[in-house]
Amino acid sequence: MAYDRFDEMAGTDGGSDSLLVSITDQLATARGVDPLDLPPLNEYVDVEALTTLVDSTSDGRGHSRVTFRVEQYEVRVAGDGTAEVRPVEGICERAPVVGED
Repeated sequence: MAYDRFDEMAGTDGGSDSLLVSITDQLATARGVDPLDLPPLNEYVDVEALTTLVDSTSDGRGHSRVTFRVEQYEVRVAGDGTAEVRPVEGICERAPVVGED
Protein backbone atom coordinates (compact mmCIF):
# COMPACT_ATOMS: atom_id res chain seq x y z
CA MET A 1 0.00 0.00 0.00
CA ALA A 2 1.55 3.33 -1.02
CA TYR A 3 0.54 6.72 0.17
CA ASP A 4 1.67 10.04 -1.20
CA ARG A 5 -0.17 12.66 0.82
CA PHE A 6 3.26 14.14 1.64
CA ASP A 7 3.75 14.94 -2.06
CA GLU A 8 0.39 16.69 -2.19
CA MET A 9 1.32 18.83 0.79
CA ALA A 10 4.98 19.48 -0.13
CA GLY A 11 5.84 23.12 0.19
CA THR A 12 3.15 23.81 2.75
CA ASP A 13 3.69 24.35 6.44
CA GLY A 14 4.03 21.05 8.24
CA GLY A 15 5.37 19.05 5.27
CA SER A 16 7.45 16.82 7.52
CA ASP A 17 4.50 16.44 9.87
CA SER A 18 2.38 15.23 6.95
CA LEU A 19 4.94 12.50 6.28
CA LEU A 20 4.57 11.29 9.85
CA VAL A 21 0.77 11.47 9.55
CA SER A 22 1.02 9.49 6.32
CA ILE A 23 3.03 6.74 7.97
CA THR A 24 0.75 6.66 11.00
CA ASP A 25 -2.40 6.56 8.85
CA GLN A 26 -1.02 3.71 6.76
CA LEU A 27 -0.01 1.70 9.81
CA ALA A 28 -3.42 2.24 11.40
CA THR A 29 -5.20 1.19 8.22
CA ALA A 30 -3.01 -1.90 7.85
CA ARG A 31 -3.69 -2.93 11.45
CA GLY A 32 -7.36 -1.93 11.37
CA VAL A 33 -7.05 0.39 14.37
CA ASP A 34 -7.41 4.06 15.18
CA PRO A 35 -4.14 5.99 14.64
CA LEU A 36 -4.26 7.09 18.28
CA ASP A 37 -4.07 3.44 19.36
CA LEU A 38 -0.63 2.98 17.79
CA PRO A 39 2.61 3.29 19.74
CA PRO A 40 4.59 6.46 18.97
CA LEU A 41 6.78 6.19 15.85
CA ASN A 42 9.78 7.35 17.85
CA GLU A 43 9.76 3.92 19.51
CA TYR A 44 10.88 2.50 16.15
CA VAL A 45 12.78 5.27 14.37
CA ASP A 46 14.43 8.58 15.20
CA VAL A 47 11.61 10.78 13.89
CA GLU A 48 13.70 13.95 13.89
CA ALA A 49 16.47 12.27 11.86
CA LEU A 50 13.90 10.83 9.44
CA THR A 51 12.25 14.17 8.75
CA THR A 52 15.64 15.91 8.48
CA LEU A 53 16.79 13.35 5.91
CA VAL A 54 13.62 13.66 3.84
CA ASP A 55 13.65 17.47 4.06
CA SER A 56 17.29 17.57 2.96
CA THR A 57 16.73 15.37 -0.10
CA SER A 58 13.27 16.55 -1.16
CA ASP A 59 14.79 19.36 -3.23
CA GLY A 60 16.04 16.84 -5.79
CA ARG A 61 19.71 16.98 -4.84
CA GLY A 62 19.78 13.48 -3.33
CA HIS A 63 18.06 10.15 -3.57
CA SER A 64 17.85 8.63 -0.12
CA ARG A 65 15.52 6.10 1.38
CA VAL A 66 14.93 4.82 4.87
CA THR A 67 13.45 1.46 5.74
CA PHE A 68 12.41 0.52 9.26
CA ARG A 69 10.14 -1.98 10.96
CA VAL A 70 7.10 -1.28 13.09
CA GLU A 71 6.06 -4.60 14.57
CA GLN A 72 5.08 -6.81 11.61
CA TYR A 73 5.23 -3.98 9.05
CA GLU A 74 8.06 -2.55 6.99
CA VAL A 75 7.95 1.19 6.40
CA ARG A 76 9.81 2.56 3.39
CA VAL A 77 10.30 6.30 3.09
CA ALA A 78 11.80 7.75 -0.08
CA GLY A 79 13.72 11.00 -0.24
CA ASP A 80 10.82 12.58 -2.13
CA GLY A 81 8.64 12.15 0.95
CA THR A 82 6.54 9.21 -0.20
CA ALA A 83 5.93 6.43 2.28
CA GLU A 84 4.88 2.83 1.85
CA VAL A 85 3.86 0.31 4.50
CA ARG A 86 4.00 -3.44 3.84
CA PRO A 87 3.39 -6.44 6.05
CA VAL A 88 6.46 -8.62 6.70
CA GLU A 89 7.26 -11.78 8.61
CA GLY A 90 9.58 -11.95 11.60
CA ILE A 91 10.52 -10.04 14.71
CA CYS A 92 10.62 -6.26 14.76
CA GLU A 93 14.05 -4.70 14.53
CA ARG A 94 14.00 -1.16 15.80
CA ALA A 95 17.20 -0.08 14.03
CA PRO A 96 16.41 1.65 10.69
CA VAL A 97 18.25 0.85 7.48
CA VAL A 98 19.41 3.94 5.61
CA GLY A 99 20.46 3.62 1.98
CA GLU A 100 21.37 5.61 -1.07
CA ASP A 101 19.60 4.86 -4.35
